[in-house]
Amino acid sequence: MLIVALAVSSLFNIHTNYSFGEHLGSGISGDVYRVTKEGKDFAVKIFRDRGDYYLEKANLQTLQRYNSKDAAIISSIENYDDSSLALVMTPLCQPRGQLRASMNDVRQLLNFVKECARFGLVHYDLRPNNIMVDMETRKLCIIDWTYCFEEGSELGFFFGGTLRYAAPEVLEFVESREINFFASLAASPKHALHSIVRYIYGLYDIYSQQELGALVCERESSGNIVSSYFRKIEQFWARSFSPPGWKRILECVNKMDYDGIIAQFQYFLQDC
Repeated sequence: MLIVALAVSSLFNIHTNYSFGEHLGSGISGDVYRVTKEGKDFAVKIFRDRGDYYLEKANLQTLQRYNSKDAAIISSIENYDDSSLALVMTPLCQPRGQLRASMNDVRQLLNFVKECARFGLVHYDLRPNNIMVDMETRKLCIIDWTYCFEEGSELGFFFGGTLRYAAPEVLEFVESREINFFASLAASPKHALHSIVRYIYGLYDIYSQQELGALVCERESSGNIVSSYFRKIEQFWARSFSPPGWKRILECVNKMDYDGIIAQFQYFLQDC
């Protein structure tokens, strides 16, 4: 980590006039640091894999005309360096935390899915670590654009998106790929809606994230087979969404009825 930090610091101080700051976090695809230029803070993501770097770069460039007026904002590229697999992005964000979702949050997230669909992209890693808050405007900000697919395209064999917050048919697809190489599933905004609703549920019931996290720990410690792990995730969400109100929300999700989802959430969340 120290070697990477020094290399990145040298690159951005000498060649692009960025002042290198602290390490902000790590993920599967890379490490994120704070950098500053002319008094303004940015985040720089250093990728481990060249393919992941070009995927995220291409996805964000596709979304460069994304309209965030009524939607959660997204990371945008301020600068990049292909040789070091580095993307300098704005805004600088921080974790949202466990505060219960407001109706403003719900609207931002649903409009985010709709706006991405306008560009034909579906984000498949919508989970708490990737739904942040812009430190300046306090709007929600969606990060980590490596695991996105064009609407209608086939999901890849090595699926790298979220499983705990995945749509039921995505879980079924990933599980079936373990035994059937020819299993297929086309990318759909409905899958992103399912993940968003599961994320919001986690803010409504703060213990749900702990329970889902326990499933991961159990799998890692016991070597639990994949199918058993998937069954437990499916059972968790079936139990969580058994109350009538949540069932109605899922019906609206499956119909892609955004207005219906908003109306149903009025029963659970106080408008802000």
